[in-house]
Amino acid sequence: MEKKILLNELVTGILTYKLPFNPIIEGLSYALERARKNFLHFSWSNSRYDVRSRIEDLVEVGVACLCSDFTLQNCDLITISVKDVKGVMRKIAAKFWEYPYKKLYCIGVTGTKGKTTVASLIDQLFALNGISSCYIGTRGFRYTGTLIENLGITTPESVDLYRYLSMALYKGAKVASLEVSSHSLVQGRLGDMDFSIGVFTNLFHDHLDYHRDMQNYFLAKTKLFEISKVKIVSIRTSWGRELVKDLNKKGEQKIVKVGQGGDLWFEGVDFSLDGTLAKFYSYRWGEFLVSTRLVGIYNLHNLELAVAALLVYGLPLQDVIKSIGMLQPIPGRMEVVVQGDVNVIVDYAHTPESLEYLLESVRKLTKGRIILVFGCGGDRDREKRPLMGKIAVENADFVIITEDNTRKEDPTTILREIADGIPAGYENFTVIKDRKRAIEYSKKISSLGDTVIVAGKGEERYIEGPEGKREFDDREVCKEIFNG
Repeated sequence: MEKKILLNELVTGILTYKLPFNPIIEGLSYALERARKNFLHFSWSNSRYDVRSRIEDLVEVGVACLCSDFTLQNCDLITISVKDVKGVMRKIAAKFWEYPYKKLYCIGVTGTKGKTTVASLIDQLFALNGISSCYIGTRGFRYTGTLIENLGITTPESVDLYRYLSMALYKGAKVASLEVSSHSLVQGRLGDMDFSIGVFTNLFHDHLDYHRDMQNYFLAKTKLFEISKVKIVSIRTSWGRELVKDLNKKGEQKIVKVGQGGDLWFEGVDFSLDGTLAKFYSYRWGEFLVSTRLVGIYNLHNLELAVAALLVYGLPLQDVIKSIGMLQPIPGRMEVVVQGDVNVIVDYAHTPESLEYLLESVRKLTKGRIILVFGCGGDRDREKRPLMGKIAVENADFVIITEDNTRKEDPTTILREIADGIPAGYENFTVIKDRKRAIEYSKKISSLGDTVIVAGKGEERYIEGPEGKREFDDREVCKEIFNG
């Protein structure tokens, strides 16, 4: 998808002055590895995007112009110096890609748990109803379900985000379903983008290394609803009910409350590893029985939010209900990867609450014991590690603590801090550093009717350690071990 625009035309209305140079701009970049010939490149001081020591690389690539918050002497590049380079970058990105968010029906999903599942279900439900859509989030940039590009981040910077939206629009998308992280809201990555619908799933202990406390974390999430026309809020948690109160105080009219006693909700009738039978309730839309391949009560809570989004969009209820039966489970989210004498479930749960909810949900589906394999990521919120250790041994029959994405941190420290949370007297656990060996051990100790849960990584295809990333997919490893 080619784009060309003269630099002065691109910055008109953004910069207050005309530039004495006017090269053709064919793309935008801020990460050095993405810089290309005739691109406008952005850089800001004291960050990993500070290119002052790598100017020759930009020259070699053939970058047309550098926009930064610093000045350069004797530079072979055309340069623009501005104070707020990120703010200018986001406005230029919107103009370069012709404001694609204004031409799409954008739905943003935020919350600690369920963002990926809800956004993916929304995307899938639209496709099942014949409406082309795209998804942007943890699972990458996808158009009509097909992976176009991996992101490595939940909500990308505007330069990338607007490019993805423009690509989707070019391909024929009518709807965009996005995961919106608290980091992106605080850092302003969305630029001037707004949403037709904002969805709030829940709020639990996570990212407090960044937000410091739960109140700041909550306030970060609520920023989405300042730029959303319709607010869909799950009232199944206290933070959701708090959000509704805040929105009511502000005089917001377009609020859809989801969860028992709200505008619509689901109640489970029968749960199994093959799927769920549930009753749909709504004072506005009536009552219906629905069947879905999604497993567990919390997937049902995710589904009710996705259904609410489609009903707000304006799709007929009967069409939505029909498509629920055709939904495919989301990979790595309460995914049953092995079914037999011993069942194996892979899930992304990586917070105390999500781990507890996962174990509670699986308990209702298990005849025998629950054997849990999990770890915690490095260079992240350390406070949750002992909490997760305690929750694990209190809710599983046996726990194997193992590596997750340790990143630059010593894995032994992470394993110890998880084990530190286990109350005295509990002996139903062991520590096996190597994740594959931990999964192998779970098979060795399992017996007829047991369920093994491998938690923390979902559909990720790597483990990130001090030496970088190595290939590792929990789902494929589990299939290899348990079906071998």
